[in-house]
Amino acid sequence: MSTYSDQINNINSIPFEKYQTVSSREKLVVYTIKYLKEKNIPTSWNNICIASFKLFPEKFYFSEEFKMYPHIEMLNRTLLHLRPKERNYATGGSRVKYVLTKLGEEIGRQVNDEICTVKKTPLSVRKKIIMDNHKAEPGVELEKLRRSAVYKKFIADEYDDMDVWAYYSVTPFTQIERVKKNINEIKVLSEEQKDLKVTELLDKFLNELKS
Repeated sequence: MSTYSDQINNINSIPFEKYQTVSSREKLVVYTIKYLKEKNIPTSWNNICIASFKLFPEKFYFSEEFKMYPHIEMLNRTLLHLRPKERNYATGGSRVKYVLTKLGEEIGRQVNDEICTVKKTPLSVRKKIIMDNHKAEPGVELEKLRRSAVYKKFIADEYDDMDVWAYYSVTPFTQIERVKKNINEIKVLSEEQKDLKVTELLDKFLNELKS
């Protein structure tokens, strides 16, 4: 047995309450890739699948009757969703190690922060949490911003300091962390696509959050 397999077999699972609110399985797998990289464990298909199950058993077990085994089909499908043409979180495949994109690295940091800071949720509330909720992916959010009235105002040099709050439909200077998280995800993607105007607008948004 290799040293790497020993390390993966010895991974301790993360308590469910710490990752139950992470909005997709894809983001959990991104965290796994980040975790393996930091441990200097090759980010191969096999290693990622088993490590994901070891870290997040409640999201990747095979069935209620066989909770001790990983759901390999689900894990494979989740890894496919990471590809650049879908969520753009990572590159890789069954014969090539996985590498996070810039967006994937940002997602990994966000999941890590969420896991490290989440408070324990009562069981009655926990049961109501839906894993794959309707939160839009960064690519969808980027296109939404490009079509928005606030972007048109920015292009026309009519941007107002309060536009960020209107765009996110929140009371000024509230929900700052949630808004900042969304902005940073979109910004990583806009920078990859070299969309200078959108990136400039997102920087303005971030500056308003510091005011």
